Amino acid sequence: MVLAGVNLIRLLRESDRASFLDIVVELLCGEYPAADLDARFGLPFAEAGSEAATLLVAAKALLGALSIDLDDHATLAARLHTVGVEAPLADWLCSYGAAAVLPRQSALRRAQTHAAAQAHQNYLTDFDWQLQYVLSSSTIASLREPLVLLLLRMQAPGAAPAEQQVELSAKDLDATLSALDQASGALTALRQPKQAK
Repeated sequence: MVLAGVNLIRLLRESDRASFLDIVVELLCGEYPAADLDARFGLPFAEAGSEAATLLVAAKALLGALSIDLDDHATLAARLHTVGVEAPLADWLCSYGAAAVLPRQSALRRAQTHAAAQAHQNYLTDFDWQLQYVLSSSTIASLREPLVLLLLRMQAPGAAPAEQQVELSAKDLDATLSALDQASGALTALRQPKQAK
C-alpha cells in the first residue's frame, strides 16, 4: 500500500519533518517547485525508485486523503497503523498533516481536480491480443495455464506512441471485461437524456 511509505519519513531529520509536510502541500498546490525538494532536504526525491521518491508519493497520498476529510484523523491513523506505521507516528502524521492541509484545503482540492482532469492525456490508439498456454515455469513443473497477452498502444498529445503489455490470467481477464462492461454501462447512462417524471 502506498501509505506504508510514510514510514520513510525517518529519512528526514526530525526537525525537518513538519516543514516537509508543509512543502508537500505547497507542491501539490503548485506553489513550490519540485526541483527544489532535493536541495532543500538533501534527499533524491526526483530519483525514481528511491526511498525518498517513495516517501514523497506516500506523503502526497496522505495529504490528499486528509484534504478530502480533515475530520477523520482516527480512521486514517488506523489505516496507517494497519500498514505498519507505529501508532504515535501515525497519529502525528494525521494531526500535523491536517494542520498543514487546513489553510490550503480549497487550493489543494482545486489542484487535485485539475490534476485529475489532466490525467486523461494518454489515448488508446490500438490494441492487440495474443493467447499463450504456459505449460511450466522454472519454479512449477506442471502449470498448464492459459494467459492472454494484451498489447496496448497509447498516444499522448505531442508525444511519441507508447506501448504497454499486460499479462492476464483467465480470472483477471474476466474481471477486466466485467469492469469494462460496467464502464460501458455508465457511459451509456450518461449519453441517454434524463426523462422527466
